[in-house]
Amino acid sequence: IKLGPIKKAIALLHKQNANFDHYILSAGYGLIKADTQIVPYDITFERPADIATQTNNKCRNNSEWASFLQIRKKLDDIIGHYDLIIFLLAGKYTNVLKLNNPILQLKDTQKVLYIDLPNNVPEIESFKILDPSIFRNEQYGNNGRMRDYKIRGNLFYHVIQIAAKKKIDPFLYLYETKIDELTCDLNRYCFQE
Repeated sequence: IKLGPIKKAIALLHKQNANFDHYILSAGYGLIKADTQIVPYDITFERPADIATQTNNKCRNNSEWASFLQIRKKLDDIIGHYDLIIFLLAGKYTNVLKLNNPILQLKDTQKVLYIDLPNNVPEIESFKILDPSIFRNEQYGNNGRMRDYKIRGNLFYHVIQIAAKKKIDPFLYLYETKIDELTCDLNRYCFQE
């Protein structure tokens, strides 16, 4: 079985005995733990017309469907339990979280790492944004045109590999490292080795 980069990163974290919880934003079920057993479905926030069709027009768009699934409420309920929150989302999935409406409330000790294009991420001062567009090059195949979700997944995987090489806890590394240092480490790891 060939694993995608995010699944490889999760497997590496388990191998390192890292202490973490992994949630998935599902267009069918809302915000769920990754190990939640679900029935297969065919709906995505990337195709908003699906929402109206699947719900017989009870919910006409992503926002109404997200409210029905109580996605933001679930996020607000769980986010206070973590010192480091990592988002690997894009586009319409980011919008569904409504992180700036109202602004996501964080404790002073909490940090957020968002791996996505800066124009997709809400302007929240405490967010560290790792921009995958700076890593589009020949190494990522297809003449640098790898799908953005794969670039985000690869960056996350590489960060976990870097922490393993440094023999430090990957989440401590992400929590303490400034974004420009993280970018430099990634550049060294991805392009100079």
